[in-house]
This record gives sequence, structure tokens and C-alpha cells, in this order.
Amino acid sequence: YEKKCISKGEALVPTSQSKLSRVSSGFGLSKLTGSRRNRKESGLNKHNLSAQEISQWVFTHIAVVRDLVDMQYKEYQERQQNALKYVTEEWNQIEYELLRERGLWGPPIGSHLDKWMLEMTEGPCRMRKKVVRNDMFYIHYPYIPEAEHETNTMSILPCIIPETSDGIIMASNEK
Repeated sequence: YEKKCISKGEALVPTSQSKLSRVSSGFGLSKLTGSRRNRKESGLNKHNLSAQEISQWVFTHIAVVRDLVDMQYKEYQERQQNALKYVTEEWNQIEYELLRERGLWGPPIGSHLDKWMLEMTEGPCRMRKKVVRNDMFYIHYPYIPEAEHETNTMSILPCIIPETSDGIIMASNEK
């Protein structure tokens, strides 16, 4: 670099000044004079700690680390529970889809006891009405044997509980 500068006739002053400033900076001089070592030694002298103070700091740090590990373990357990809940819900959904009527492993046709109802989002003026399975049918229209039916008619409320002929078959299947 210096040969190029001499051949072009440029001055060498700026480069030599930058080298000099780097050497004479505080960091360079402190290495040469050893004043940094004195600073370290003086820093140790300032903090003369007793054994009791040191053990107190150690126990404090141990408590902080213990709390951190406990918190991380609790978060890990929560993540595991949430993952298990998510996987269980996903599996139940997949199992339902596989085993439903006309599903991959489900029955090809439904039972004659299945009941259907008009979907709530469809209106009565709809041209092509959509029906969905009514799983609550036998809960809303339970089968009540004659003996219980007579005691229910004598109750305070004079209401008639609806019955279906399929309710008898369904009740006998449940037993």
C-alpha cells in the first residue's frame, strides 16, 4: 500500500496518524502499562464478602433457579394436557366420521328407528328441504309403560307426554 502511495505522490501522513491513534488509544496503553490488572485487583479488594454473605447469595440463586424450573415444569405439564385434549378431540371427530352411517367403516344403511327433522337453518318455503338426524327424538318422546302412565296422569300437572310406537322397540333394545 505504501509503495502505491509513493508512486502516486500521495502523502503518508493520514495512514501513519491512524496507526498512531490506534496504538495510543486508552485500550492499547492500558495493555502496555498494565493498569487494567490493577483495576481488577482493586475491584476484588472493594468487594470483600464474608462467607455468610456468599452462602446467602448462593441460596438466593438456587431459589431463583428452582422457581424457574418449577415454572417451566408447570408450563410443560399444561402443554402436555392441552396436546392430549386436542388429540383426543381430533381422534373422536375422525372416529365419528369413520363410523357414521355410510362412512368408511360404518353401516351402509341406517336403522328404521332413526328419526329425522328439518334442519333449523332451512325455512319452510325452501324448495329442497334438508333433513338431519334427530338424536334427541327418544329423549323428547320417551316410551312410558302403562303403569307409569296412569300415575303420571294423576300428578299435579295435567300434561300429556307424547309417545311413539318406535319408543317401545327402542326401550326394549336399551334393556
